[in-house]
Amino acid sequence: MKPKIIQQGAEAIITLNKNQITKHRLKKSYRIKELDEKLRFRRTKSESKILGKLKSIINVPEVISTDKENIILENIEGEKLSDSLEELDYKKICKELGETLTKLHDQDIVHGDLTTSNMILSKGNEKLTLLTSD
Repeated sequence: MKPKIIQQGAEAIITLNKNQITKHRLKKSYRIKELDEKLRFRRTKSESKILGKLKSIINVPEVISTDKENIILENIEGEKLSDSLEELDYKKICKELGETLTKLHDQDIVHGDLTTSNMILSKGNEKLTLLTSD
């Protein structure tokens, strides 16, 4: 089965393959090759480390593996919060989001791209899962 692109941003392509998510950081042709490789490696390593740290604190996808420019994550069943926000109890969602951000900031971590497109609302239990930015 060929991986399915589920999202593409300025920094990465997100694909789904066999119930796993791959976040592939894109090369930037305008950067010096060595600098680009270092930046992509550091950002990938940092993101993986932060997700590992947060896994026991808030709902984030589990890191399965990582290399210089890819992070493989568990797939979270659900839909982007942005796709279903109008149909939900927004007061409940906002309260849960506030509690989640408090826990994140208590760890001295700032998301950097907090949007409803970077949140998954799990099917069934309506748990909010925070995703990293692209």
